Amino acid sequence: MLFLHDKDSPKFSIPNIPATSHTYQSATTTMNLVTSNFDIQTEILEIADIDWHCVVALGVRTVWPHHAPPVVWFWPVVEWQDKTWSRLSLTYDITHARQVVTALSIRNDKPVNDCTRPVASGLLRENTARLLQTTDADVTVATDPHYWGGVTGIADELFHQGATDPEFLMELDVFLDGLCCEAVSKGRSEHAVNLSRSAVLDDSLRRWTVLRAANS
Repeated sequence: MLFLHDKDSPKFSIPNIPATSHTYQSATTTMNLVTSNFDIQTEILEIADIDWHCVVALGVRTVWPHHAPPVVWFWPVVEWQDKTWSRLSLTYDITHARQVVTALSIRNDKPVNDCTRPVASGLLRENTARLLQTTDADVTVATDPHYWGGVTGIADELFHQGATDPEFLMELDVFLDGLCCEAVSKGRSEHAVNLSRSAVLDDSLRRWTVLRAANS
């Protein structure tokens, strides 16, 4: 998850989407195309410069600028084979971000990783329980919030159920208390369980905020 310094949001526009994937005329042409975020020096990647052979997927990234009250920004990105990613547009809006990656996905036959949508119902609370069952040495390991659910499936489940903010907070507290008691009964130290609870609580609150911002 990204954190940015406070600044005014620039106006955005959807980039011009090419009608077809980039044509590969020769080995020289291919080598001049972008194959990784390490290949570019600008904030926004030009779509015409993408080597689609090196693209794994399109995606929507969650960005947390330092605003008060907190806000969430959404960036359309291309995800490369070397695990890097590049931003495709100046948009901060979820609708525009989804339009950009959907259009490019259709035209270039690439999947879309949109973690801003709720997790499918079969992947929920067991994800949240995972962190509380780790060893004491693992409690500070961060999860990747850009994959569906992470360890915060409880937020997705309650979002599916149409919970309000107070209902979410109440259900989350009860759920975490139950998991913590179970973890202590299985031999985990209270200190480690409390650290894990804090991490899961923070991730769950962020996940809930993203779901509400992107899908309400």
